[in-house]
Formats: sequence, structure tokens, C-alpha cells
Amino acid sequence: MSRNHLSFRFFTDYEPYETKEFGAEVFDKWFALDQIFHPEEFQAYEGAKNKAIVSRDGINALKEKWVSDIIFGKRKTEPKYEVSFSWLFSVQKDIEKGYNFPIYTGIHMSMRQKEGYIIELYKHLIPIFKTKFADLSSNHSSIRKYEFHYKYPEGATSQKWTGNSVKKSITTNIITLPLVTWINYYGSELVNYIGEEKFKTLNTYKVEKFYEGYLVMCYPSHKLMEKEEAFIEEEKVMQHLGKHHFFDRNKVNIHELFK
Repeated sequence: MSRNHLSFRFFTDYEPYETKEFGAEVFDKWFALDQIFHPEEFQAYEGAKNKAIVSRDGINALKEKWVSDIIFGKRKTEPKYEVSFSWLFSVQKDIEKGYNFPIYTGIHMSMRQKEGYIIELYKHLIPIFKTKFADLSSNHSSIRKYEFHYKYPEGATSQKWTGNSVKKSITTNIITLPLVTWINYYGSELVNYIGEEKFKTLNTYKVEKFYEGYLVMCYPSHKLMEKEEAFIEEEKVMQHLGKHHFFDRNKVNIHELFK
């Protein structure tokens, strides 16, 4: 999806993620939901001709191909969405870089979808993927927060993202969180790190004790993202939880990032 779109990001460090047993559990729970939430096809990479189509091949085909042969998926019937699972060969590298929850599952969908469907799908998938941290934002919002550009002396340009994952400093053990957005989920490890009392006393649009942590919804609709009232509310939430816990774009050393 190249236009502005919604991005659900679910992060975990659940070690059995790559096992077929976990894949079977994922699909049993996913397909136990109402049919409007079901994915319809998967493939090993974008553009692959060999697809696993649920209506033709059945759910067992997905279980057998978990996870390396079904990295990308989609729901082609409205309400449409796309799915991406972790490239497991990159997980060890992410662990070495200090990422707390290196295993990632993503859902991408149009900004035109209704809030009710978006929120319900998000809440259904958090426990299915053993999520430790999740957020639900827009592509444009994420670009503004985490994308950096650099022009080298010889004239070439490059871009990189940083700050968009939960990361622990190898030297200080300080955890840095992605910036607050429309809907955020903090699992028990992060709730304990920040302090549960901070969540209990947080005053924003909606705070819900959910799964193993807290769901924090800053405003009622994704259509408010990138508006001044959304910026104000996101900042207020971070100030209450502790601004020092969150990524600070102004502290990024651009030369270190691109060296």
C-alpha cells in the first residue's frame, strides 16, 4: 500500500512463534472469529504465483506452510486488509541490536475502514499473536515520526527509519518506546517498567485493562490522526507516562545513523 493507510503492528518475543504448533494455534483462533475478520490467501513473497487460498486449500494448508511459506497474506473481500509476518532470519539480528520484541506481525488497511471494525480486529489479534507491544497508526504519521533523510557529500541521498520499535540500551538497560499514537497496547513487561499506577491514573479518551496489559486509545477516530488535537493528546499521554520513556527524534545523531 503506497498511499496513506492504517498500520497495525504487533510485537512479541514469543520463542515458539516459528513452530507449526503455534501456527496452528494462530489460524484456529483467527478462523474462529467472525468471517469478516478472516484472511483469504497467503504467499511466500509479494508477487508469488504459488498461493495458499483458504477457500480452495483449507486452513490446514496454512498450518503446514507456517511461517516461511506464507509471509504475506490478504483479505480481498471488503473489508480488505493485507498481512505480513516476521522474516525470521532477521530476528536474531534485531535481538543483537537491542530490540525487546523482535518478532513482528503487521496488518495494513485503507483509511476508509470504519472505526468499529478496525478496533475489533486489533483487539482480536493482540492475544492471538502473544503480543507484548502493539500500536495502530497511519503510514503518514509513522513517516513523520521515524523516517530520516541524509545527503552524502558526494550528492547521493539515503533514508532510514529509527525509533519505531521497543528497544533496550545494551549499556544502560533503559527501554525506549515508540511514540504514542491513536491506539497503543502495552503488555505486562512494559506496564511494570513504566509503573501500573501511571496507567491507572491516565486520563485520555479510553484506557482499558486488556489481555496482559493496558490498551490506551488517545482519541475516538483514526481520522483525527495528524491533526492538532491528536498531537496535543498524544503528547499529554506521553507526559503522564513519562516522556523520557519515549523516542526523541531530536536526540538522533544523523551522522551515526547513516554511517
